[in-house]
Amino acid sequence: MRLAPARAAGRIAWRGARRNPRRSALVVFMVAFPVMLVTGVATIARTSLSTPAEAALWEAVSFVGGAFALFATGLISAAAFVVGARRQLRELGLVGAIGGDRRHVRAVVLLGGTSLGFVGSVAGAVLGVAAAYLLHPFFDDFVDHSVGPVRVNVLALLGAVVMGTAAATLAALAPARAAARLSTVDALAGRSAPPRPPGRVAGFGLLIVAAGVVLTVLGTETDYDIFQAGGLIAMLSGFLFSIPLLVGFVGRIASRLPMTGRLAARDAARHGRRTGAAVAAAVIALSVPIATSAYSYSREAYETSRSDAEEERNLPDYALGRAVVTGASLPVALVVVAVASALVASETRRSREILVSVGADPMFHRKLVGATSAVLALMAAVLAVPAGLMPVVALWASQDPGPDRLPLVIPWVTIATVVFVVPLVAGLVSGAVARQPKMGTLLRPAT
Repeated sequence: MRLAPARAAGRIAWRGARRNPRRSALVVFMVAFPVMLVTGVATIARTSLSTPAEAALWEAVSFVGGAFALFATGLISAAAFVVGARRQLRELGLVGAIGGDRRHVRAVVLLGGTSLGFVGSVAGAVLGVAAAYLLHPFFDDFVDHSVGPVRVNVLALLGAVVMGTAAATLAALAPARAAARLSTVDALAGRSAPPRPPGRVAGFGLLIVAAGVVLTVLGTETDYDIFQAGGLIAMLSGFLFSIPLLVGFVGRIASRLPMTGRLAARDAARHGRRTGAAVAAAVIALSVPIATSAYSYSREAYETSRSDAEEERNLPDYALGRAVVTGASLPVALVVVAVASALVASETRRSREILVSVGADPMFHRKLVGATSAVLALMAAVLAVPAGLMPVVALWASQDPGPDRLPLVIPWVTIATVVFVVPLVAGLVSGAVARQPKMGTLLRPAT
């Protein structure tokens, strides 16, 4: 693509981002938060740790954690780009009408992801370094030695910005390809392609789960750690890829639910790929406290059984760690569910307004939004239980039987909190803050 068309595509992409500030702010936040963690941890490590090797290790750990977080937030960003491309159809159709081809349409959506990803990455990098400066007075007490001024690793900073920008660009890739496949006539008419059912990738995820189980069993029998690690990664990855199939299954059995729940489940299942991606992001967030609690309870039981009363008082404060992880993960999951619910509501706005216009309960909109959030949160919570327990069960199974074997303790309190409390809170909060559509906006074309 020549320079002039690329500039024009960039201007159109940036204008579309400014026209939808809420969705753009969502994408910026989803990129900025992981990048802030990466740059904050990297700067703190470079400043406070005594040896360059220790600092480099923590920088590497921060990048791995940031990549994992960007994977989870990228699922939400991709769903936001899908909705954005649909709302920008007429403008994309004009690109084709004035002589642009599919490359230019694809570039508009892709450059939207790149620009928002760059803004979010820069903002996250600045916030991460600023957090390091704010926490600098406490470094001496934290590491038990005197530290110098804040040291910023410029290469790590640039790497985090590049990683965040690339993640947002990749999140916009599939929506860009889908928009490019539409004809100019359909785009000008605002007609998007019907949502596709979960494809072969989702079905392939189930095969990956089965292969992961075989690898894990083989690694346990042969005592090869690489097989055990590979099997665990395969099980978790395949499980996440197969979630759209499970979302579609919930939509098919929704006829047994009350009307509001039935509509919420069917609306979520109608866009199984996008809803499945959002549910997968929530599963990742909710599985963290389950996995952490299971491991810490098991460690606590093991160390308590092997120590006398005096040493028992010196055990690590596992309860505090569980509370911190749970307190940090549950709000993230609730935000993900709220975003997914808002995206589903955006896609089904017209059908809901038709129901209201023909005499549905004025509170129907709030009830449906709340039910949608509750259904999505419940699906994510139920799926987070096996996802969170898989690593701990694999660790327990890989040990040799005997008195030194780490026990397997199921964190029933944490599981009950995730499965029952999270969907209830998500449904109540979403229903309470949902805005009732005004009669003057009913059936108005989406913009």
